[in-house]
Amino acid sequence: MCSIRHLTFRFLMHLRVGGKKKNKCHVVWMKLAHSITAMIHHIRLRRLLSLKNVIIFGILTLVFIFFILAFSNELYKHDSKSVIYKHNLISQLRKSNLNDVVHFKNSGSNGDEKILYHKDTRPPLTVPRIAKYCNPPNSQPMGDEGVVSDDYKLINVHVVIRHGDRSPISRLPGFQREDMSCLLDVSQFSHIPKVANYPHVIATASEERSKDNSFKRWSVYPSHTICADGQLTGRGAIQQILNGIHYSERYFHQHQLFDATNWPKKVVAYSTEVSRTYQSAVAFLYGLLPSFEIGKINLKHASNINFCEEKIVHGACTCPGVDTARNRAGRECRMEPGYAVIMKRYSHLVDHISEVVNLKAKDLQYPSPIMDSLTGYACHNMPPPCNANNTCITAKTLEAIWEPIDYQSSCLNRNENYKKFSKIAMHGLIYRIVLELNIAIENGTNPAFHLYSGHDTTVSPLISALELEDGVWPGYASRIVFELYKKQSTGEHVIRILQNGRVVTKESIFCRGKTKDGFCNFENLKDFASRDNFVSLCESL
Repeated sequence: MCSIRHLTFRFLMHLRVGGKKKNKCHVVWMKLAHSITAMIHHIRLRRLLSLKNVIIFGILTLVFIFFILAFSNELYKHDSKSVIYKHNLISQLRKSNLNDVVHFKNSGSNGDEKILYHKDTRPPLTVPRIAKYCNPPNSQPMGDEGVVSDDYKLINVHVVIRHGDRSPISRLPGFQREDMSCLLDVSQFSHIPKVANYPHVIATASEERSKDNSFKRWSVYPSHTICADGQLTGRGAIQQILNGIHYSERYFHQHQLFDATNWPKKVVAYSTEVSRTYQSAVAFLYGLLPSFEIGKINLKHASNINFCEEKIVHGACTCPGVDTARNRAGRECRMEPGYAVIMKRYSHLVDHISEVVNLKAKDLQYPSPIMDSLTGYACHNMPPPCNANNTCITAKTLEAIWEPIDYQSSCLNRNENYKKFSKIAMHGLIYRIVLELNIAIENGTNPAFHLYSGHDTTVSPLISALELEDGVWPGYASRIVFELYKKQSTGEHVIRILQNGRVVTKESIFCRGKTKDGFCNFENLKDFASRDNFVSLCESL
């Protein structure tokens, strides 16, 4: 029996991780081993041969092995968190480019990938996905709006925008985020006189605004020292000023779509009933117009975020079953195998974020509000949240948050149910655009430039309705443009569609295979926006 005791202790010694000191788990093992070996020592060999005692001994052995494996697994998990392979990490950091994804990982006991989100030194705005969403106003935006040959005369333009940079709307439960300023800071844009002069001009305009103005309950521009939830920031205003300057160069100076005297009649804007969209529209118009007189601006309320007016479309803004189609699309995307893989990685991310911001995993179930709450730090170059151990939210963390969001957006963009929902939701806006373009063709007496200042939930379904290839969640100050031209040599009327300055006419569902030199016949858009098409979509739900 001494040999059995000896072999038992040898087995226990092999279970130890090389060179580690005894801890509580080892003490438990040792006591358990003593008990079992003592029992073996005092039981006579002849009694062990009986079937009953063999069974009891086998059960006790299995229990013993179970406890050993359980404690061993817990030790492994503990060790995988505490061991840092410094040489490998430093080597990867030195080799990595700022624009590359720094991807550190350990293998867990079950083979799962564990990403070390806190091991990333990149400034968040150097990560392309984060920069695309934040859209920092560090230079004048460029694009191909209005860039055509002399044979094409510009007749009418419609621009749909998402508001500029705002403070987060979502707050993580119990988490105190740092205060964000909504004041204007144009010090970086002294080389652009129109931007540099904006604070003075807009402050004067604010005093001159009529008291009966329909937007009077809101400030004309971001003017709060501390942002409330969902307010336009100074950066957001500058984004839209730069957009307006860009369009002024193309449509006012280059194409003379309106002039210094007739712009009050030729330029019209619509804003949803939210301060950030109103202030975005004002900033955009300030950049666009040759002179800024707030009393002459034709800026109107939109009754909903889709800019669908019942009096224009005669009840064709929505139809029964449209919300069901949207919900069905969401369920179908969540059932995709790729979504399960993404969410498995997201569970590791949740563990990291909960460690940093001291929240339970149940408070971090959905990526979108987490992205909204934390992206503000990246967009404004603010110090990221850190815990007492100096473990912080990094660019890698934010980049990983975008993975499930972009997967969902891309899935919805190709889902037939979501396409139906988007086309129904956007029918009213597209219909009124077609109506205005048609009036411009027939007599040209209507406004020549139309601005629709909306939200991500305006631009995103519009992208889906047009079935454009870039279906990711739109960033701040994103824009979709419809341009109407008359081809002088043939007299035909053609359109171009642009997304953030890129011509996407040939990608649009109603122009695929029907474009020439980047243009598409206006009748194709007209047919797409027909009431018959809307009724057919509703009947297919």
